[in-house]
Amino acid sequence: MNVWRVIAGYDHDYQEAVLAEFRKRQIIALGWGLIGDMRNFVVVNYDTIYRRISTQYKGSRLASPGIGAPCLNALFNEMKHGDRVIIATQRGREAVVTIDDDLYEYQEQNPVYDDICHVRKILWTNDDPYKLRPRYKAASGWNLRWPLVKLV
Repeated sequence: MNVWRVIAGYDHDYQEAVLAEFRKRQIIALGWGLIGDMRNFVVVNYDTIYRRISTQYKGSRLASPGIGAPCLNALFNEMKHGDRVIIATQRGREAVVTIDDDLYEYQEQNPVYDDICHVRKILWTNDDPYKLRPRYKAASGWNLRWPLVKLV
């Protein structure tokens, strides 16, 4: 079982709205929706995602392919059923959830917020996020500033 941390929304102004959608829909989700449904890519890996973000978000402050590529690649390829995820906002750690299945979804017609379309289904737990990981420590190659990070 891996432990991850996801930030609910990239802008503090609407993190509460994104967190509410996570609860209502039983999901976690990431942005960069303009790259499209990753299930339609010939190959889904860091390089493919990086190129798609660079192309689709050219000149945008939301581009950040060096951040989006590892996060989306992990959401699609690395997160597995049973993995634990700490959901965080600017207030701190909000909840611990469990990845419900191994299926990635793309919700273009009903985004969580703005372009937050890349989704994984979750189950809510009553676990204390501070007990699961008293301190955040990013796994090798990960950065705690990213919206999704693998923890050790």
